[in-house]
This record gives sequence, structure tokens and C-alpha cells, in this order.
Amino acid sequence: MGKRAGTKRDQQPRQKKAKLSKTQLFDDLLQQVRNGIDEALLIHAPEHWRDEDCDSIEKQALESTRRVLAEFGVRELKSIRALPALRAIAAAQTMRLIEQIEAA
Repeated sequence: MGKRAGTKRDQQPRQKKAKLSKTQLFDDLLQQVRNGIDEALLIHAPEHWRDEDCDSIEKQALESTRRVLAEFGVRELKSIRALPALRAIAAAQTMRLIEQIEAA
């Protein structure tokens, strides 16, 4: 019979998604990654560490993420796979930095 016509879905006007700028996408992803870094620090950083130690690690991990995000286009920033991948990379880097400081 072909395409279905006259369904409710066809009759309702389509809502447009708000377009986010590259800067807004970048900032949103960076904040989400920052949250992931904070979680990793809460879980893995030794309790006796000063806030300055944790801030230093967060700064290093975020700077690395900023460099990666700067290379992304809008399509990559919008990808549903971008956030989990970036959070995983940032968390792994955070744990590596914690281990380096602990080993020193």
C-alpha cells in the first residue's frame, strides 16, 4: 500500500531543535568532562591530598581535553559517542596523573 498518511505524527508540526554553536557545544562537553574528572578525583585521589594537588590534576586533564576538542568539528561535537569517549580518556588520564604523583 505504500506510505502511511494521515497519522498523528504527520499532522503535528515538527519542532526544530535549537541549534547550538560550536562554542556552546565545546563548553558543554568540557563541563561534562570536568564533572567526570571530579568524580575520578573523588574516587581515586588519596584523602590526604591538598585541594591544590587535585586542582593541578584537573587543570592538566582539562587542558588535554581542550586540545582534543579544538580539533573537533560541529558534527563530532554533536556525536553521541563524543562525550563517553572524552570522559573515559579524561578519567584514565586523571588516574594516570594520580599514580604519577603517588609514585614520586
